[in-house]
Amino acid sequence: MKNKKCKYCGTTENLCTRTMKTKQVFILNICHSCRSNLISKTTKKAMAELPSEKKEKCYTAFKNFWETCPDDKKQEILEKRGNAIKESDKTNNRKEKISEYWKTCDESVIKERIKKQLETFNNKTLEERNKTKEKQKESLLKYHESEIGKAKHEERVLHSTLIWANKTDIEKEEINKKRSLIMKKNYDTLSAQEKEEYRQRISKSINSMSNEAKQQKSEKISLANIKRIERDIANGTHRTSKVEVRCLEYIKENIDENIQYQVTYKHNHNGKNRYWIMDFYLPKFDLYVNLDGLYWHGHLNTDEELKETKIGKALLKCKEKDILQNQVIDNLVRISDIEFNKNPFLLNQAIEFRLENDMYF
Repeated sequence: MKNKKCKYCGTTENLCTRTMKTKQVFILNICHSCRSNLISKTTKKAMAELPSEKKEKCYTAFKNFWETCPDDKKQEILEKRGNAIKESDKTNNRKEKISEYWKTCDESVIKERIKKQLETFNNKTLEERNKTKEKQKESLLKYHESEIGKAKHEERVLHSTLIWANKTDIEKEEINKKRSLIMKKNYDTLSAQEKEEYRQRISKSINSMSNEAKQQKSEKISLANIKRIERDIANGTHRTSKVEVRCLEYIKENIDENIQYQVTYKHNHNGKNRYWIMDFYLPKFDLYVNLDGLYWHGHLNTDEELKETKIGKALLKCKEKDILQNQVIDNLVRISDIEFNKNPFLLNQAIEFRLENDMYF
């Protein structure tokens, strides 16, 4: 009894036992881990050799058993299976084999696998989806907290930053557009409850950010928008109104030939870098010119009327921005689109008045 060992691994601990009808207990020369491995191998071989009809019968029988099985027995079975898999992973390096297998696989096989997983996930109910998401989060957190997960995460970040740095601005914009389209499609498929949860997550993430991080993010967004507008202007794809085109031609012919269109103006306001796009810049007089539409700059309605609608709130923000620009930029001239359409010579008078009096026309 004492000299018994496992004939496969040689351990003396955790050996299997067998009870006879006489209630005598016999210790076997095999441990529980080796026994589970042997059973799994034999079942796999037997299932592979079985015909398709018998396989389907086995699967249906197992499904019926699992549905009628109580929760306590299910937990016991899953715990035993998990322990057996952990022990087999240590001996056989199962994870390494899986990773090597996926590396050698074709893209078509991987895509089919992902499609099947998505179909099964979409067919589930909301409660089942939330449970699977929570399980995935727990497993990911455990993996990222480990040393191997941290090292691989750093490698991925470095690899992605290098790839992103080597790409051009046009390629970056195309990638961002694809991402936004995918995000919109995924957002449209969500239910009302899931949309609310998604909004709450975004608000929590923004509120958890520090003031410096918020400032850096806003600066990045504004710089990206300005670069996009400058590139569109260079390519001739930027949207321009007919009044702007007429005003540009008028200034070129009558005021300044070296006029610059859609110029960026940088300003530091309360520790925050602001980037404004001015309509025109006249290097001859060192003046910025803005051609304002009365409707789009909120001059046709009062502030109280603008606050009632969403568009009105956006126009009110534009109006506040104009007031701030007038306070900050000393060499700025403004003229409305209606005034310019009636009499373009009013722009000459406004420039002269600005140069002489350092005041708005």
